Amino acid sequence: MNSLKILIATSVLALLSGNAEARQFTIKLDYDNIGRVEKVTYPDEKAVEYQYTTSGIPKRLIYEGKTLVEHSVFDLAGNIYQTNYASITDQNSGETIIGRRCEGKGYDGLGRLKQQSLETGICGSSSEKTYHASNMKYDVRSYLKSVDIDRAFKDGQFKGNYTYEYGKQGQLTNYIISKNGTVENEIEYDYDNQGNLKSAMPTHGQSGLLEDFQPTANVQYIEKFFRAGWQYDPSGRLTDDGKYLYFYDKGSRLVLIREKYTRKVVEHYLYDANGMRLRSFDGENVSYSLRDSSDNIVSQIDVDTEGYVMAKRNYLTMGGENLVTAEYLGDNPTDEFITYQFNDRMGNPANKWDRFGEINQEFSPFGQQLANNDIDRHRGAYGFTGHENDEKNIYMKARYYDPVGARFTRPDPARDFNLFKPMSYNLYEYVGNNPVNAWDPTGLAGQEQENTTHKPKQADLETYQVDAAEEKEYNLVDKVKAWFGRGKIVDDKARKEEEAYIKKMKEEDPGYDPADDVNLTRKRMFRKWEDGADDTLVEIGTTAGGKKKVSDVAKEVGKKNPIFIELKDKLVEKAQEMIDKISWE
Repeated sequence: MNSLKILIATSVLALLSGNAEARQFTIKLDYDNIGRVEKVTYPDEKAVEYQYTTSGIPKRLIYEGKTLVEHSVFDLAGNIYQTNYASITDQNSGETIIGRRCEGKGYDGLGRLKQQSLETGICGSSSEKTYHASNMKYDVRSYLKSVDIDRAFKDGQFKGNYTYEYGKQGQLTNYIISKNGTVENEIEYDYDNQGNLKSAMPTHGQSGLLEDFQPTANVQYIEKFFRAGWQYDPSGRLTDDGKYLYFYDKGSRLVLIREKYTRKVVEHYLYDANGMRLRSFDGENVSYSLRDSSDNIVSQIDVDTEGYVMAKRNYLTMGGENLVTAEYLGDNPTDEFITYQFNDRMGNPANKWDRFGEINQEFSPFGQQLANNDIDRHRGAYGFTGHENDEKNIYMKARYYDPVGARFTRPDPARDFNLFKPMSYNLYEYVGNNPVNAWDPTGLAGQEQENTTHKPKQADLETYQVDAAEEKEYNLVDKVKAWFGRGKIVDDKARKEEEAYIKKMKEEDPGYDPADDVNLTRKRMFRKWEDGADDTLVEIGTTAGGKKKVSDVAKEVGKKNPIFIELKDKLVEKAQEMIDKISWE
């Protein structure tokens, strides 16, 4: 058992005066014999227990002796197909207030999410779905192209299609909402050469900036996009965005946000010894966050400026996602109420329900909350992609992210440059400006949406089943061609490098003859791929019969192109690397 003890000064005024009273909060973590978390005991002595499948996947979440969430159906690869949420009952009478619900998921042959739904009762037994995302289609880079959405809102049902378009660097360029095949709303994203978002303007639907764009019947952007006049300090930290002023401590952590003209305190923060946020103050109320050893929030306590406890929340998570929140007002745990949380494919809260009713939530691709009233806005832990939503920004542990400007407020301290992704040199950009397919779990590096937990069998990597309806897009041979055919830009670059190489060798050795240079000859052999392999690839593609092993394709190419016979084994190896990359990145 591992215990985490936290001392907290519960009175802000006392803290400022130096006469702070402190309370001690203890979180206990129990592990099984192979190191998995088996039980979490919260500061109020209530506990959640976890049960796992034989392969180590979390299966049941049991709170105070009652199973609240259960992953009940898995495929052979370990993907979760069905999740059951328990009903909500009256604490006194035991009568059911809200019945059980079920989340269903489906996947394609590459392990990518194909459909996701939330319905009342048992999965498949009810036609009443409060959320249904289906017919998800992906491009050759595994970026989501489109998804059909059918979901309930307070003022009606929305049924339509979301379409996403991307630039050459993978950046999101268009976000389109359609109904019955007709475009109703569209946002066009424009970037400068450094990858900074310059504008996000609607080209269909309501006129004006982001605040007027309505993707569904009852939601709208809360705040318009604004960049003019942004100012930074010598360390590259945002200090003034024209509306708010930002202040940092010596560790470059954001500690204070004020309104620029009224000087009103919007947010004030304190951090623990590990650099994680411990306290947030919005000018009226204080919220303390208690975290586990992975820096994930386990419990929160809200107090007023005099130190009186206003509310406590225990977060019940599975697989890093918050699925249940147990909350009560004041210091009275007997009046506890349970809130279930259903998250979409990116980990954003989409539906919440408790004994008081249901709330539907939605986020724009870059994280702006779409809500028709203040009550429906998400605040606090486990918001956009599982992070903490503040009044102004989103706290992503290492840094704060501004969803309006689609960028972080200070440079990336990790400096994780990627030679193959030019946008990574922009130290403020968020996940390469591709928020539909990636998220940033720590504020240090983006992570693409993919099935990274369970890898396929070797046979799955070697064999690719071509869907006749998508043959042009997913044909294996086209992928081999795309992987090896590097295009004229790279080819021209190679020729220039060759010329520079020959020039250098002649300077070092006046008798140098390029024809006798074995290394140069092999480089040229690879470069001649585009000159002689296209016809062969087309021929193989038309006779593949819908199913083809990578190794067989490579061998056939080697046979029909004599120049590659010597390099046949190398070709097989590269082709295998290609299919690994295409399938799982």
